[in-house]
Amino acid sequence: MSAISKNIYINRKDCYGNFETVDEFNQGRKYAKEMLKEYRSSDSGAYYYMSQRCCNNWLKNETYKQMGES
Repeated sequence: MSAISKNIYINRKDCYGNFETVDEFNQGRKYAKEMLKEYRSSDSGAYYYMSQRCCNNWLKNETYKQMGES
């Protein structure tokens, strides 16, 4: 049985309670964790975390990108 590759998202929450997805990874959890450290060190004004789910706006943007490639 092969392992199912799931995307890992890095989400950002600011001091106003706004959420946004800032990145998406399918290279594995280890790489995503390294990138999470980079995000946290570059922007201490927000809270960054890994998630299996992205924000709704991320899905909308991905849909528009795919429609533009057709």
